[in-house]
Amino acid sequence: MPSPDLAPVLPEAPLTIALEPAHNILNSMLLLSRADDYSGLSDWVTATAARLGPELLHRNRLVLEGLHYATMPDSSYPSFWAFLDAYAATDPVALRDRLLRAVWNHARKEPGPGAPPPPSSPAELITSLQSYLDFCMYYFNGKYDLEIEAEAYSYLVDPPRMHALILGHLRAIWTEHVAAEWERSRPRLQETMAALGKLDLAGLAPREAVELVVGQELGQQWDEIFSESEQIILVPSPHLGPYVTKFRDGGVLRIFFGARLPAGVARGSSELSRADLLVRLGALNDDTRLRVLAMLAREGELCAPELMVRLDLHQSAVSRHLRQLVAAGYVSERWRDGSKCYRLNRERIDDTLRAIQRFLA
Repeated sequence: MPSPDLAPVLPEAPLTIALEPAHNILNSMLLLSRADDYSGLSDWVTATAARLGPELLHRNRLVLEGLHYATMPDSSYPSFWAFLDAYAATDPVALRDRLLRAVWNHARKEPGPGAPPPPSSPAELITSLQSYLDFCMYYFNGKYDLEIEAEAYSYLVDPPRMHALILGHLRAIWTEHVAAEWERSRPRLQETMAALGKLDLAGLAPREAVELVVGQELGQQWDEIFSESEQIILVPSPHLGPYVTKFRDGGVLRIFFGARLPAGVARGSSELSRADLLVRLGALNDDTRLRVLAMLAREGELCAPELMVRLDLHQSAVSRHLRQLVAAGYVSERWRDGSKCYRLNRERIDDTLRAIQRFLA
């Protein structure tokens, strides 16, 4: 099999497939802080998150979320050690300024109601703690936790301290918790890269090629993301399970997806096909999710508020289960009258049964 570090170029699209070790590993580290929010992530994520404990998990959130844009690489690296060496030599002020520019560039065009006037430059974001928190609350286009952002601010105004925190945390998590798992995952990533290299993507538009590779239909919100991207890099992750995530740095968009055998490629009893089955069956291995599927089979379509009432669960719990069913392909979603509504994807159910038969054949 070819090395997973090879990056086959997809025809007629500004798009490549690559392992991207630094970005890939940092994405896995970030998942450690999301273990309670997403069901269906790899067993390694949930087990490692439990071992880290509250203090390390909080520091992980601070580094990977609160200081995200000062932590993520600004280019590709052949290994995580190469990234750490380069990071150690990077000027702390330059890292801080990179974060401020990224936060500034991701600001909403139309802020929330009651927003104060925006600062006139990225540097003015940290004039005071309140100005930074106000910008996060009203202008920053993404999720934020004001407690984490307030703690992040205390490091942004002291770049050497910020640099030492990030570098020390990444080195510790990598050596103690991630390095051995990364090596264990390499055969599955190699198989993924080899299988993706067999896909016929000639003539496909970028969106069509991405959906074929990741094995999911992407929502309409992706159209704007694609239009603003000069380069798209698809990165197979050993830990994402059924989910698709993204990281955009300037004109480069990296899309992470669970390592898998794509449709149209021969399947057998390989480690990768076994992992794909575990992802599919994991979405069914829960009484609440099976109840959701049964309700949708009977009713045809149900919206989130109806499911909350019928399941007698809070919105966060229902959303967590629906996220996994949608990501695994068993349920499709659409907006109707201001609510997300869901339908059963019977073809995906049938395909899972066929996948079991192929695996055992």
